[in-house]
Amino acid sequence: MLYGLYRFLYLIISPIVFAIYWPFYLRKIKKRGNYELGFGERFGKIDSKKLAQIHAKGAPIWVHAVSVGETVVALSFIETWLKIKPELNFVLSSTTSTGQEIARKKAPDGVTCIYNPIDLNHWVKRFFKLLKPTKLIIFEVEIWPNMIHFCKKNNIPLYLLNGRLSDNSAKGFKKHRAFFGPLFENFTALGLQTDEDLRRIKEIAPKANSSVLGNMKFDQLPLINASDVNEILKDTLSVNDKTKIFCAASTHAPEEAMLLNHWKELKKACPNLKFILVPRHHERGQEVASLMKQNEITGNLITDYREKTKTMAENAEVLIVNTTGELMNFMASSDYVFVGKSLADFNQDGGHNIIEPALLGKPVIHGPEMQNFRDIVRIFDADKGAWQVNNIDELVAAITKLYLMPDEATALAKRALAIIEKHKGGIARSIEMIEAGDKA
Repeated sequence: MLYGLYRFLYLIISPIVFAIYWPFYLRKIKKRGNYELGFGERFGKIDSKKLAQIHAKGAPIWVHAVSVGETVVALSFIETWLKIKPELNFVLSSTTSTGQEIARKKAPDGVTCIYNPIDLNHWVKRFFKLLKPTKLIIFEVEIWPNMIHFCKKNNIPLYLLNGRLSDNSAKGFKKHRAFFGPLFENFTALGLQTDEDLRRIKEIAPKANSSVLGNMKFDQLPLINASDVNEILKDTLSVNDKTKIFCAASTHAPEEAMLLNHWKELKKACPNLKFILVPRHHERGQEVASLMKQNEITGNLITDYREKTKTMAENAEVLIVNTTGELMNFMASSDYVFVGKSLADFNQDGGHNIIEPALLGKPVIHGPEMQNFRDIVRIFDADKGAWQVNNIDELVAAITKLYLMPDEATALAKRALAIIEKHKGGIARSIEMIEAGDKA
């Protein structure tokens, strides 16, 4: 009864909320760039040519990932399953433009990439009618009530994979469990990362078919082409055989300012060191470049991964990367990696994925603010597979030590790789869960 009331209110209120939010939403997607691509898909429309392409191989499996991190894992999941069953037909959707760009660049042949429809009843209904999926697989915890409702209504199997509940989301779901409990229980099965995630789901939806399958990010396939990056680095940083490269990955303000303010100090201690700085949001490239100029640092900014320009500064020490979907390539070409959104106060929302550089055999450094990846940090801490620093001075000291003591860097990277091997298996277990659910 209470769920029905919640759903009625959702159907009434969500269009009003979206109408108010629409100008801000439009400005946001315009700011990210290339917003015209797949624009209609956000409103439940699929181009007839793309629809024919999708159905050429039969009814598809719909896989949905929100943004960059989820999309990368979803791509590894799809590629692994296609190796087992190449006849499967996949459609991969994403919510953000950055996730969509990575999907389009990295998706296996035959996988169609689309935008997820905004969760308003009419648009989602139209999308399901056009797509006709055999099942829907959602990565992490992306709860869209209308998507879940139409799966239930049309008897479409619905799975959640690599599920993780942050402190804030768990609190919100639990507070409104009269609504979210039935939504979670509508899933055919939930695959969760940790025992803590399972405990939280059981508090919200006791009857949900849920189990712990591990973190699929440990199974991630490194989708890299470092040879192209090596050419870029020769052009932009004049690297040579003696050069060591420090990459700061997925940084947020004020981390870029902290790093650039201390660059000259680090360069003095490590004379053959070069610096690649990759802000999390690519549209911030010019802002970060201005910080570099303020610190009187010679550097370059690239806005296209394979850009060839005649205006590159000579003897550059810093490269600011203003692209999407190529972070793994730049990390693969680096010697040490710092993972951003971890060195300043991010209001209990800190951290990015430290598994990715570890997969590439790199020594990994992160700051103390890792709330979004707390369980992963615990795993790495237990076997000393990553180096936590508490402030910018400790980060400078850590890079200096790894630079001066290469055996320490090698040992740290080896411990990280051993942790990856130890915790693999989430993708295989997820595929087994789905195939078992289909037979039930």
